[in-house]
Amino acid sequence: MESRVLMGISSVHHRIMEVLPALFRKYRQVVLYGIFGMTAVVIDLGIYAVLFNIIGWSAVLSTTTSVFSATVFGFFTNATLNFKVYDRWWLRFLSYSSVSLLGIILSASTLYLLSDRIGWDGNIVKICSIPPIVLIQYLLNSTVSF
Repeated sequence: MESRVLMGISSVHHRIMEVLPALFRKYRQVVLYGIFGMTAVVIDLGIYAVLFNIIGWSAVLSTTTSVFSATVFGFFTNATLNFKVYDRWWLRFLSYSSVSLLGIILSASTLYLLSDRIGWDGNIVKICSIPPIVLIQYLLNSTVSF
């Protein structure tokens, strides 16, 4: 019985190792966009946390600075390592930055309303605002910027 279980586990492991590379090749751009996006979120949250919690900047100024920094990182990693585009950098950066500006406006508006005006915790508002904003940005950037 134990050997059949081990053989079953080995078979599943072997199948996973066959399927994962094929899935990565098929969805490479989405996977890399996600990885770079998660890294940009960490950069965004890290800078925001330092500026808001340690330095004492307002939630709006902190998020504007943190999102801009994450945007620059996201553009250059996606342009060079993911989509491998090297033409019309300024136009692409302008497009990508416009989409990011929309994200900043949405994030800052949400923080202003819920944190500065209503008094909810700025950290929780910031974290909860990220998923819908990232979804909007991905849909726009994947169809317009790259």
